[in-house]
Amino acid sequence: MARYDRGGERRGGCGCGSWLVLSALGLGLALFILLGIERQLTTEVVIEAPPSLVWPHVVDFEGYANWNPFVAEMHGEAAAGSTLRARLEAAGFEREVEATVSVAVPDEELRWSGSVLWIVLRDEHYVTLEALGRGRTRLRHGSFLRGVVPALLWGRIEPELKSAYDKHNARLKAKSEGR
Repeated sequence: MARYDRGGERRGGCGCGSWLVLSALGLGLALFILLGIERQLTTEVVIEAPPSLVWPHVVDFEGYANWNPFVAEMHGEAAAGSTLRARLEAAGFEREVEATVSVAVPDEELRWSGSVLWIVLRDEHYVTLEALGRGRTRLRHGSFLRGVVPALLWGRIEPELKSAYDKHNARLKAKSEGR
């Protein structure tokens, strides 16, 4: 395809610039859509103990490695703005992560957010405690996940995450009930 420069002189060219721009725009749009997709996982269990007896186990980060099925190590403080550091291990996957506590209301809610290379995975993780009366607590435990991994691999990772969260809840229930 022939093109003309400003002086009216004919010169050759493939017009690749416009294809590159369109390709970049398409890729940008695809990433925008993928990163905007939010996946949610929520699990719950009823614990035969009041929130005041459950909360200490929820925030005992140093003890997580003793009972949590996918946390090999965890350090930090349950205070808004503090940083949690953890080493996660699950299904042959090992990763060190950092998260920032956004909510820490004793006996009610703990929430933190972290990411793996921001574009790959962002997680807002939460545990809420709801007093049910007669010394019982409903624990809700879940995540809001965004990024390329949950957008593209949700069907594969959701069952593994749910299983890990259910194990976490069962072990937290046993600890809180003194078993």
